Amino acid sequence: IKPEFINDELCKKASETVNDVLALFDDVDISGAASKIISLSDEANKYVNDKAPWSLAKNGDLKGCGQVLYTVLNLMMMMNLY
Repeated sequence: IKPEFINDELCKKASETVNDVLALFDDVDISGAASKIISLSDEANKYVNDKAPWSLAKNGDLKGCGQVLYTVLNLMMMMNLY
């Protein structure tokens, strides 16, 4: 993982969500765990919509586009664990 390609705020939220989900699974609170995962997914979706990587690429900002896509792909990897 290249740190310059990661959105720190979103990744921090993802790490917190991982810990919360693990604790909820331990408590057999499946609904609570699902709610946390859906909330993170919604935030990732908002991040993509706000950053509009398609516009960044169209305007020649390939590094910015790559940062958005790299961040979201890493979040999806983390969410895939659950």
